Amino acid sequence: MAGAGATLGSRNVKDADPDGYTLLGSHDTIALSKLAGTVDYSFDAFEPIALLTQTINIPTAHANHPVQSAEEIADYVSENPGQVRFSMIPSSTDHFFWAQFFQEAGIDMADVRLVGYPDTGEQVSALMAEEVDFAMFNLPSGGAFFEDGTFRALGIAHPERLDSMPDVPTLREQGIEMDHSTSRGVFAPKARPKKSSILSLMLTSRPWKTKKYRAVSKTSLARS
Repeated sequence: MAGAGATLGSRNVKDADPDGYTLLGSHDTIALSKLAGTVDYSFDAFEPIALLTQTINIPTAHANHPVQSAEEIADYVSENPGQVRFSMIPSSTDHFFWAQFFQEAGIDMADVRLVGYPDTGEQVSALMAEEVDFAMFNLPSGGAFFEDGTFRALGIAHPERLDSMPDVPTLREQGIEMDHSTSRGVFAPKARPKKSSILSLMLTSRPWKTKKYRAVSKTSLARS
């Protein structure tokens, strides 16, 4: 369920009945949306189910851009104040990535242009069309484009270089003291029923009320 900066889906799950049938797949945007004032809830409004992935984020330029590394971005902005465009999804991970990057790189946010897009796919298209100068991607969203040379990885926001991109230095190696990753997981509405509650729901549902199903259920429970 897309929309409203990923908050439409999270709000729908937050308000859903905790019956085990409605789940949310999301990431750090849950907390970031609250920090941005978009919503009034955070992770504590959900029951965490599992952490699925954690991806390292990468500042990126298109292949024709003159900037070759992350450490060159500050000088490029200084030489072109008010003209350098950074793509982001409002209140999402890349929005806060750039805010942190500007702080650590000594870039005044008044000298840059943040261009909002509804999703990552739109950002990929924008960078490919050279509508923006820089975007934040990771291996799932940009790996194929790094590999074929469409995009240029400018640095790795992680303490160590990535095995799949050994020639790309970390941001810390370039004098930018920051790490940044996106954690994705599965969440359920608060107060998710325990197994015993789910079993109770099953035994009180219509099919289980027949004599046949009651007999089978009693036999199964006795064996267990």
